[in-house]
Amino acid sequence: METKYGFTLINSSSVKNIDSDVKVYLHKKTRARLVHVKNEDKNKVFFIAFRTPPENNKGTFHIIEHSVLCGSKKYPVKDPFNELAKGSLYTFLNAMTYSDKTVYPIASCNETDFFNLMDVYLDAVFNPLIYDRPEIFEQEGHSLKLDEKTGAAKISGVVYNEMKGATSDPEQILINTAYSNLFPDSVYKYESGGEPEAIPELSYHEFLDAHAKFYHPSNSYIYVYGDADIDRAMELLDKEYLSKYDYSLPDTEIRSSSMTYMVSDVLGFYPASPDELEENNYFSLSYRAGSALDPERAIALELLGNMLLDSNASPLRSALIDSGICREAESYFDSSILDLTLTVIAKKCDPNKSGSFRKVINDCLKGLYENGLDPDLVEASINSWEFYMKEENFGYRPKGLVYGLLMMNSLLHDGSAFSYLSILDILERIKAESKSRYFENIIKECLIDNTHNVFVNMSPKIGLQEENEKREEKKLENFVASLSEEEKKAASEKNKKLEEYQKKSDPNEAL
Repeated sequence: METKYGFTLINSSSVKNIDSDVKVYLHKKTRARLVHVKNEDKNKVFFIAFRTPPENNKGTFHIIEHSVLCGSKKYPVKDPFNELAKGSLYTFLNAMTYSDKTVYPIASCNETDFFNLMDVYLDAVFNPLIYDRPEIFEQEGHSLKLDEKTGAAKISGVVYNEMKGATSDPEQILINTAYSNLFPDSVYKYESGGEPEAIPELSYHEFLDAHAKFYHPSNSYIYVYGDADIDRAMELLDKEYLSKYDYSLPDTEIRSSSMTYMVSDVLGFYPASPDELEENNYFSLSYRAGSALDPERAIALELLGNMLLDSNASPLRSALIDSGICREAESYFDSSILDLTLTVIAKKCDPNKSGSFRKVINDCLKGLYENGLDPDLVEASINSWEFYMKEENFGYRPKGLVYGLLMMNSLLHDGSAFSYLSILDILERIKAESKSRYFENIIKECLIDNTHNVFVNMSPKIGLQEENEKREEKKLENFVASLSEEEKKAASEKNKKLEEYQKKSDPNEAL
């Protein structure tokens, strides 16, 4: 078995769909996973990802994602992300917190630049300055701003402020409400980005403990794509980072929901201004419809959602609009989590017709099952997807990154590193099977007969934003009242240190 730089080859395959040779390695000392997708693409991609299932709504991993990019031991500058953006030849540079993982991707066509970026990101995730500079946590997560003279207090923080905006968006509230009810026994019930009311409850010690536990090589997934020198990448990974750790895998397993029956109706609200129209209601019906470890089912469900709701010829969209229930309808499919979820979303709904929503959907689906989908609609949807994948035009995202993120749908849950890379082969199979009631049978199994679904009726509520703010203000007021004079003084000192940290310039040699 091939072994080099501490990595042992455990699997390999030639994937014709993406003209690549794919090798999966395991780091002997830490059991870190490395997937190398070798081809002639000059736009090289690297990422390191960690399995990070949330345990609450405090936004722990979102705050860690921001914070590790605020300086590391080898690169001790306050904002290496923006410093890189000034001089790098990168084609992609970002970090993303998902519902169950955190990913740090970079891409560049220049070999030297690629390895520079790779090293900066590796040092950021493994050797961040968060342990020495609590001000990073206070800046990126949350801090208490306390005026000693007036007693006025407020919470501030980059992630806290970001999530105040994100969690006031109606569609975000709709999906969060659906998931918290669809997965009451799963990590997917939590808002991984953090709920503003819960974020201030995260302590600095919890934050550090989470980083130490989850940002370990044994919990990592490493991806190298393109014509990058894999030996050089392996040597950097092993010599500078992985070899300094021992194997220590925390319990990060993401378990599928154990629920087998849940037909639930949920009433929700979103903040609205006085000029909000009454019919700006949202209805949604979410189905738990399979496992991400089955890529064919994932692709088929996404295609089905598109057929049913996302074009002028879509039968379910027409049924909902023609019934007067709504003026707009679309699908939302989520394959980034272990439990595949297909959601019917209706916008600008008549609030008096919420009782008809399920019936119209079920009647339409039963009709499609009995009479069949329009063959032209099926063919058009498959051809559109096939064209999209063959063109490999993924907008601002390099194709190597898209393939890597698709791969993670399976690999994160100990599945195959190859299955999602053969999408064109899967589409060919689906195309052939679609002529014999393939999608009709999925409609029956995953939608009509599905006993795990949640209906959400969400209405605009004028004054809700103010109610939320008053509740937060009262909670903060009570907290400040509970502080001793010494604790208030300590809070003010922390503020001063944070301000000094933010004003201080990076030394030239660090830059």
